[in-house]
Amino acid sequence: MSPRDKRFSRDKRRQYIVESCCYIWKDAGRPLTYTTYSDGRPGGQRQGPLVNFIQAVVKMITEPGQILSGETIRVDIDGFRDKLEREEQERWAPPELGNQYT
Repeated sequence: MSPRDKRFSRDKRRQYIVESCCYIWKDAGRPLTYTTYSDGRPGGQRQGPLVNFIQAVVKMITEPGQILSGETIRVDIDGFRDKLEREEQERWAPPELGNQYT
């Protein structure tokens, strides 16, 4: 069944593609950033090399070629950053000592 209001639905396929692009971008030593323009430029408010890379990948793997909203990409990049931060905190958290002498 498809939800009636799709505005709040997450497309796991899109999320997987954006996360894969972000991992590739990060592994290449590039920063996970985007640029915000407020002057109504063609291509949307969110742009930059990472957004352009994601758009190029999405366009190559969809039939017919699609483009994503820059705002959608921004949300997915921010979600990926949050995911990385949580993973880093879990990996580097000090061990829980507990009460080992009782």
